[in-house]
Amino acid sequence: MAGLKEWSSGSNGRGITAVRAAAAVLFAAILLAGVASFLCRNRRNSIAEATLEERVRTATVEKFRPVDPGEEKDGQGESLPPPVADLGRREIVIGPDALSVDEPNARFSDVDFVYVGNTEDGGKETSTPRSIRLLSSRATFERCTFRPRGGTAAPPMAIVWDFPGESNEPDEPRLLTGKLVFRDCIFAGLAGAVACDPRCSLVFEFDNVLHLCGPLVRARSFPAADSPFLIRLSRCTLRESGPLILWKNLSPRSKRMPGPIRVEAKACVFALGSGAGLFGAEEGRFTEGIVARLTWTGEGSILAPGSPIFVPFSQSEEDAAVRGLVRSTIGFAGLPTNRPDDNAAREWRAPLKTPAPPGIVPSRIRGLRRCSTLGTRTESRGD
Repeated sequence: MAGLKEWSSGSNGRGITAVRAAAAVLFAAILLAGVASFLCRNRRNSIAEATLEERVRTATVEKFRPVDPGEEKDGQGESLPPPVADLGRREIVIGPDALSVDEPNARFSDVDFVYVGNTEDGGKETSTPRSIRLLSSRATFERCTFRPRGGTAAPPMAIVWDFPGESNEPDEPRLLTGKLVFRDCIFAGLAGAVACDPRCSLVFEFDNVLHLCGPLVRARSFPAADSPFLIRLSRCTLRESGPLILWKNLSPRSKRMPGPIRVEAKACVFALGSGAGLFGAEEGRFTEGIVARLTWTGEGSILAPGSPIFVPFSQSEEDAAVRGLVRSTIGFAGLPTNRPDDNAAREWRAPLKTPAPPGIVPSRIRGLRRCSTLGTRTESRGD
């Protein structure tokens, strides 16, 4: 029994030692695996962050992701772009070379787009800046500003929407639809906001946008009969600006009836620059047939006195189908700078359904980087 007891004691001791050694080895292996995983994950994150930062720095499309069909929907049943990480505001400088964007469903958030041209040593500008050239069918801009850097003599349109692009089949573009969305944005000091060539159905949505420059939309020509053109505006302020829509040429693309133009405006303020009308044209006149294709709906929007609906016009404005737009003097909190609070409506004489002032909600765009102060509008020019 003594021998057996002695053997058992010695065996247990050696067994415990072996177990402890195995446990130590296992613990060390787990620890090393965890450290390796942590380092690998950090390295991947660092590479991703560096790549993201590099893409922003080199003015490549950033902060976008394609919209999945099952994602959140807006009030019209359209898919909303998904949320993105808050990386703070970024500045994208657009110089003599245009910034081309061809990503589907591109989304820009918290970006300050600055337009500059080449300059000589003495500071004289030798070339004018180019626009953002948008090639994709859909894009969203949230909390973005669009402005020239001080001293730009001939600023461009902020965006040239080149969709659907050139096609060998003349009927093919009519089957397509493009959509641009702007939320809580500021346009200042440029020739205008968006230039387009409506060769297919186009939809524009402007929500809480402060516009202080040329036309909000500049269209090369009138759309075809089967290519509707829709602009939705909510709480927008156009001040000392060009027209809501400016056509380069009012002639339709064919001898057929021109396509419908629809504007839906809710609680907006239109205090346009001298001589500007809601709808303008560089070539041609607003004939009876063209005016009949324009429809305005909505409620609570104000047009300042002295601003005509059509420039140039060839008939009475009463023939236009305009609903929900009234004329009234408008008082603002300050001068027409791009500080949102200066452009808040303070006085108006039109009877509105709600006590809330029409136009922008300054608190939603108050945190955006300020552009240079403007006192006059920039005339639009050809693109």
